[in-house]
Amino acid sequence: MGRNLAGSQIWNLNLAAPSCSIDTYSSGNPDPLPHAVDTWISTALHCHAPSAPPPTTSVLSAVMLRSTYTPLSSSFLLSFLRTLLPLSSKATHCESLSVPSPMDLDPPDPTHAATPTIPPSAPPTLSTMTQPAHVPSSSSHQIIPTTSATPCRNLNPQNNAPASQAIITPPPQMDPSLMQALEALQVSTRDTPAGTSREQEEALETDFNLPIKIPENQGSPRPLTIHQVSRDLRQTWGERYAAISAIAANSGLFLATFHNGPDMMHIVRRQPWTVQRQNILLELHTPNRDLNSYTFQYLYANVRVYGLAFEFRTPQIINAILHRIGLPSDLDEQLELHIQRDECYAQVRAKLRVHLPAVDRMTVQVTPTMEHTVYFHYERISRICTFCGYYFHNNTDCPPRIARIMNGENVVDPLGRWMTRLSYMPWNDIYRQVRVIIPRLIQPSSVLSNLRAQHAAIAGHT
Repeated sequence: MGRNLAGSQIWNLNLAAPSCSIDTYSSGNPDPLPHAVDTWISTALHCHAPSAPPPTTSVLSAVMLRSTYTPLSSSFLLSFLRTLLPLSSKATHCESLSVPSPMDLDPPDPTHAATPTIPPSAPPTLSTMTQPAHVPSSSSHQIIPTTSATPCRNLNPQNNAPASQAIITPPPQMDPSLMQALEALQVSTRDTPAGTSREQEEALETDFNLPIKIPENQGSPRPLTIHQVSRDLRQTWGERYAAISAIAANSGLFLATFHNGPDMMHIVRRQPWTVQRQNILLELHTPNRDLNSYTFQYLYANVRVYGLAFEFRTPQIINAILHRIGLPSDLDEQLELHIQRDECYAQVRAKLRVHLPAVDRMTVQVTPTMEHTVYFHYERISRICTFCGYYFHNNTDCPPRIARIMNGENVVDPLGRWMTRLSYMPWNDIYRQVRVIIPRLIQPSSVLSNLRAQHAAIAGHT
């Protein structure tokens, strides 16, 4: 039976041999067909015609034929590829590696009489390319006659070169026809680790679980698959989580399972996380809790407050800012090191309410007579709309903005793009506020004043 694989010609395998027949077999003896195919693959991998490229598609066809009788493991495919890749750099030659005749791929009828199997030391011969195809009838399997084949001769000059001469062989290149055939077969050389099947992950029972909500992206409403979610989280979370399972993939609901509590809380505290450039929402799982009670309304994130000078980064002002953009994080402490980290900004940890619009700036009363405008940048937040201020979509995908444009209105986004992109930050205003000479609001201590006066008196006498 002829086949066509990736647009390349298939070499028909002749399995006839003096001690081989495929027309019958018994249940007590192994099927001679797989062994004959294996022997032909081994022969073809070590010799090919001098004027033709290596028979990669032919060998691949034989592998396909072999897989119809016995499933091929990923380790066999990996060994097959490693052997096949160097073919393009070989200089071997088989004078009469001919195309075998087509054969009936139907499994042999077990009711027929048994015939001897192929001994391991007797490789099958190959028929000539000009031999007419012989198609056996559907009622019985006939032994395919063959002609004698000239043994392969190794013409590789490396084998005959003196030991003192070094012959450099260029690195092997993948045959384009083989690449096309492998893509058509979707063959992968990566073995699947044991214990990572989707069924095993879903059956994993632990007390450490996080329900995950992936908000819908207005620009790409197609729901994410479990494979996309698992792949992205494996890259960011590493080995900290045990499994990702789908609760309702079409609704963006998944479940992350962990082996222990510290790994789970590490993921909770290090928010936000992204999957396919979309931030995800996490909640702690509680046994016997109804699924509808998970609201997914909070997202923990670092927020940079730009334009606030060092002197005004007091706990009272920082707390007022946090309540304006959301809530202070109840999982983390506001560290002085982070607040005083940089001249231009103070980094705070916020608990953002994603059902409310984000804030791009606010005015802070730093003294009874002075106000500062501070600007907010939300770290690792992928999308905030500069028109409506809501999370998880851009202004180009905002339905109210699109509706106004369709009505012919002139639309101007009221919010700043610096919320997610620092390059749009109004740096001139920030530098003017943080570098201004500010008079001291607190008088120095009496000890310091006394020492300064003494130093001034001593310097006046000298």
